[in-house]
Amino acid sequence: MVDLKMQDVEKIIRDYFENRGYIDLNLKPNQETSGHRIATPLEEEVYDALSKVYPGLTFKQHEAVNEYLSETVVQGRVPDGFVFGNEAIDSLVNPGKKALSSWPEELVPGKQSDTADIVLFSDSSLFDGSAAFLIDVKSHDLGKSDQPPNIMSARKLVNLAKICLSENIDPNFSLYYIDLGYRKKDAGVVVDDVRMVDMMKIPPLDHDGKGKPMYINWSASLQVQFRPSEVSQDFELSQKDWLAIFMKNYTSQKRDRIYKEVHELGEQEKMLAEYYAKNGYVLEANRIISDRLEIKSHQAPQESVQGVKKSNSQLGQNIGVRNGLNQINQLRRLQNDNISRGDLSL
Repeated sequence: MVDLKMQDVEKIIRDYFENRGYIDLNLKPNQETSGHRIATPLEEEVYDALSKVYPGLTFKQHEAVNEYLSETVVQGRVPDGFVFGNEAIDSLVNPGKKALSSWPEELVPGKQSDTADIVLFSDSSLFDGSAAFLIDVKSHDLGKSDQPPNIMSARKLVNLAKICLSENIDPNFSLYYIDLGYRKKDAGVVVDDVRMVDMMKIPPLDHDGKGKPMYINWSASLQVQFRPSEVSQDFELSQKDWLAIFMKNYTSQKRDRIYKEVHELGEQEKMLAEYYAKNGYVLEANRIISDRLEIKSHQAPQESVQGVKKSNSQLGQNIGVRNGLNQINQLRRLQNDNISRGDLSL
């Protein structure tokens, strides 16, 4: 059994690139190149480096899935619905029913959306109790000031948190990010900086040491974004605690966005209802207000938690209904100033 430690893996990769030196990528001089044109070969370099030190324990994510499926067939076992024997890690690596249904006629392919570039196991038991490192490789040009990369979808972390917190199970795996800082040289690159970080050691509510919460880009498919070489590794609680605090960050941001959207919707519907009322479309104006009241009155009631007082949300609903009734009365006063033109039914 290999005693896997993040610092050891990081040193292996750093030493590899120091010895590797210049890497020819056949880049065209003075021509802007896409990130993948450099990132993909560097991912392969990291995979080769770890494969030499940990032979038989290093896989690409899709290779690990295919290996697991092959083992279940050889052992005469039927997969229990999990790809990696643990529901938590499975939620991050399972390729989905469509990909699994075609196996073994079609092997599970690698995809850009895979959570990890590399899966590293602690011993040859692999899926039967071996500790697993999920490793994703990021890279950036040290000569540029680029935006932080997409790390992973917040939805994946939300689903992981739901599994671990609701069922009170430990993730039983590690999620690491390797950041390679390179400089372009001739037709290739030289990797000058290597840093490896543990996702669940980054404080979710103070990820950069400056009091800022871990950034979720809600406009980019809810991608968690940060530069691995720039984040703190000061979180000292358990992985379940990390997931709970991440969810606190996520739900807080989501609530703020929902409140903003509801407020904007209310202003838009009020404008539209007033337009209809002023122009005599009485029933249509009333219908808009009634629909808003119906939405408010049919909101799911807050589930009570023993020992916790109810929030002000119910009070907010009551105030919302009262404000809605006031809007109806205002519209009716507007109606009295206009000659009804009939109903504008949709």
